[in-house]
Amino acid sequence: MAGVFLPGSSKGGDITGVTAGVGLSGGGDSSGVTLTLDLSELSAVVPTSGDWFATLDSDEANEQLTTTDALATLFAGDGLTATDAVMTVDLGTNPGLEISSNKLQIAKGISQHDVAQFTSGVADDDFLRIDGTVVEGRSASEVLSDIGGQASLTFGISNTNAVKIDSASVADDEYARFTANGLESRSTSEVLSDIGGAALTGSTDNTVATVTGANALAGEANLTFDGSTLAVTGAVTVSTDLTVSGGDIVYGNGQNATASVTATAHDAAGRNLTISAGSTTAGTTNNIAGGALTFQGGQGKGSGAGGSIIFQTANADVSGSGLNSLATALTIEDDLNATFGNDVLLNTDSAVIKMGADDDVTLTHDGTTGLTVAANPFEVDSGGNITLDAHTGIFIFQDANTEVLRITEGNSGDVTIKLVTNAKDLIFTDNGDATGLTIKDAAAGIVVPGEVMTTKVSYTDGDDAMTVADGGGVTFAQDISTTDGKWIKLGGSTMATAEPGSNTSGYGIVIGIDSAGSIAAGDAVCINSSGKAAQANAAAGSITEPCIGIATNAAGSDGDDCYVLTHGIWRMDAEAFDAGDPVYLGESAGALTKTAPSDDGDYVQRVGVAVTDDVLLVMPDLAIVEIA
Repeated sequence: MAGVFLPGSSKGGDITGVTAGVGLSGGGDSSGVTLTLDLSELSAVVPTSGDWFATLDSDEANEQLTTTDALATLFAGDGLTATDAVMTVDLGTNPGLEISSNKLQIAKGISQHDVAQFTSGVADDDFLRIDGTVVEGRSASEVLSDIGGQASLTFGISNTNAVKIDSASVADDEYARFTANGLESRSTSEVLSDIGGAALTGSTDNTVATVTGANALAGEANLTFDGSTLAVTGAVTVSTDLTVSGGDIVYGNGQNATASVTATAHDAAGRNLTISAGSTTAGTTNNIAGGALTFQGGQGKGSGAGGSIIFQTANADVSGSGLNSLATALTIEDDLNATFGNDVLLNTDSAVIKMGADDDVTLTHDGTTGLTVAANPFEVDSGGNITLDAHTGIFIFQDANTEVLRITEGNSGDVTIKLVTNAKDLIFTDNGDATGLTIKDAAAGIVVPGEVMTTKVSYTDGDDAMTVADGGGVTFAQDISTTDGKWIKLGGSTMATAEPGSNTSGYGIVIGIDSAGSIAAGDAVCINSSGKAAQANAAAGSITEPCIGIATNAAGSDGDDCYVLTHGIWRMDAEAFDAGDPVYLGESAGALTKTAPSDDGDYVQRVGVAVTDDVLLVMPDLAIVEIA
């Protein structure tokens, strides 16, 4: 390019000079000026995505501006892609190529689109075999060895021989049979003849075939099998055990059915038949129940009765060769009643018969022979009442069939218990066989070795003789008398020196008197002018009537009951008596003292004698001494 002439300019004008810019050289300010492209003026750079540069179109008519990105896209042909001015090989559309160590190269190997690489030594007419990732040449003999083949086939019917057709008349659907040299064809009839068979006759769908006497097959009209059910018309004989894997054995409804064991010979005992429910298997698991065995009679409808369950046996008869007759031993009816043909034997000592939903039991005799229950021992146990009802009113107890006791109810309603054996007593004992009560023979009396608990003891005509109150108090209806040489012992065998159990307590002769006012247990009392019990006092100025005894209880107000110990033993802890010395009426209301009163006008009265320091024998002395 010799220079640049600016469009629109002319040789005449106002331009005074032209200066060469970057990338240009030349210029001037006079005469003709020339600008020359000078690439040395430009900076050296690495083009990047988005850089611009000028181009001239294909007909050299137009100058244009483009980028590196557009130029890269222009250069990206088939199998290449351009992104941000960078061209990339598209391996998806260029099979057989790969990038290794940032270099594009042909892919070698045995995968799809790879270029196969041959090993050295491959020769003309070789067979090819893959060895790892390369292809090697194999000669015909090597291939034969590789596949374990033979160089030539040996035909025949010996081991490792190849078999060939040895017949010129082989047809479709025929069977093959070995000859000495190979295989020949045989038709259906020829095969049947070869094996000595016979064509099946008399068969229908699902018929089971059997062999006839002439070694021919024949269909059994009474024996069919449809793949799941074997149907037999007629009798079936099983020579060994029969196992049914299903859950039911069902008889047809065209006749009554019997399950039995075939009769033995005339000189052999019959065989047993056992029907059992399923048992569990022994092992390490505990407490596993066995299966139930259920006998069911046939079900009726409406008012039609259900079938009974009947058990029959043949009892032994007199000597003979005839069969003994069957007899019904037990019949269970549809109404749940069970009828036994003879005795019912419970063959263990602990056997129990329970009857009724609530174990209610009724034993009924036929009215003529009666009912006998015999056992050793015989126990009657009821959760409720036990009722014995004898219409004659007589109950008899026997020992070894000999009557020993009779209970009789007369028409009057009185009940008599009679010991039948003469000169014998009726004895009641406890569970240790200790006698508690004996009724003596011949009305000799009643013997009670221990305590008798009652409220009254009466004479034979009904008159009360003695009444026992709650708490142990006893009231006699008449005088108490003793025979010669006998005593009434107060306190029983207890000695007076053995103190009563608690303070202000004792024992002896006690008389009840109405109280005139407040009296405490242990007070010395007298009888006042009103005939009532009052606190006694020996002090001058407060002197009362003589002391008659000691109050055994507290009486709170006028008219209360006061029980006075007039003779006996009394305990008073606070008094500090001197054993053997007198005890006197004190100088204050109801007081007792071991010191005799000594003031003028005091009364001196002995109330008793000290037995211990706090126990005295009460025995008031009505002789009184007044101190002057």
